[in-house]
Amino acid sequence: MRKLVTICAVLTMMSAMSDPAPAAVDFDNLSWSVQYMIDQSQTVLGTNQFDRPRNNRGLAISPDGNYLYAGYNNPSSGFEVRKIDLSEPDYNNATVAHLVGVSRGKAISVDDVGRVYLADAGEVKIFDADLTTQQFTGGLTGTQIEGVATVRQGGSLSIFTSDRNAGTITKQILTESGGVITGATLDSSFGTAGVYQFASGVDLRGVEVDNTGRIWVADNDNAAVYVIDATGNSHSTVSFSAGTPYDIGFDNDIALITLGGVDIARVNVSDLTSAGSVLDLTGVLAGLKLTASPATGGDGNLEGIAVLPGAGFYVAGDGINTAGGRSTFGRTDGESGYDGSDFYTDLTHDDNDPILFAVPEPATMSLLGLGGLALIRRYRK
Repeated sequence: MRKLVTICAVLTMMSAMSDPAPAAVDFDNLSWSVQYMIDQSQTVLGTNQFDRPRNNRGLAISPDGNYLYAGYNNPSSGFEVRKIDLSEPDYNNATVAHLVGVSRGKAISVDDVGRVYLADAGEVKIFDADLTTQQFTGGLTGTQIEGVATVRQGGSLSIFTSDRNAGTITKQILTESGGVITGATLDSSFGTAGVYQFASGVDLRGVEVDNTGRIWVADNDNAAVYVIDATGNSHSTVSFSAGTPYDIGFDNDIALITLGGVDIARVNVSDLTSAGSVLDLTGVLAGLKLTASPATGGDGNLEGIAVLPGAGFYVAGDGINTAGGRSTFGRTDGESGYDGSDFYTDLTHDDNDPILFAVPEPATMSLLGLGGLALIRRYRK
């Protein structure tokens, strides 16, 4: 049976201007854990989890580093977006807010004041940090929006969206009033009237903006990531020999790219070259008693990724589940019991869609630009 270990990470109190950027994660020395899991024997905020939610695709972290937002996009089991408290070890109690049947959350972005942007096929829906109030609607539409990123540039808040069907990246400038988004205007200085158009045959997914203003977007069909210059005039291509890119995150000068399956690629942001071998999480999943095959209600992929630069990263396991039709995660309840000398919290059912956390060793470190204390949960078998 697993034991919970809580590690306090002392965070720097210096300002971003005076504080040097943390060193990049040592990817050869990572400790992996399950940060969150759908425990299907439990009910969370009124949701009986035996059938839903499933298919965690979107993932984003709040600007203070205390919360994750996770989007579950399986239409047959009901769309759901959850706000997850990272300091809470119990999976049920960790879900502090949710939206049910409102958005797929296939991609999620959180801006610098905590507003949440949800890619929901035909539009982006904007909510406050507690997912209680929807803000501006009507101006962030598309045919199949699969990626969303927000970034403050020159004092203005920009939003970038990828449209899977149209093969476009759109940049808009958001209007803010009293902490609320009240409008969006195409940025005419980007691309053609605010739009960068790819040739036909692309399948655009996650989109992110690096610290130079370039826009990175994953092409799921063509095993490539495109890096568009900040003005939207041209792009470079980073190709992969295997894998289908879904999402992108940045750890300082390293781009982390989920490749479907259970692989994560690393690319140098500066020159777009390989930053080391692909991380194959086959052994990690086995060590945590998880499996990507057979997948439960999903493709068995690593998809959404959210990074704390220099401190670790979270990755969503869409369709990944506990091995052997049972689980050592979640609450002890009427579904728990022993098989020989081994105790299982769910003896006859698997648990689903784990959010994995990779933290450098040793696990105590400074986190970029965050004050106070953060609690990082790790599990030992």
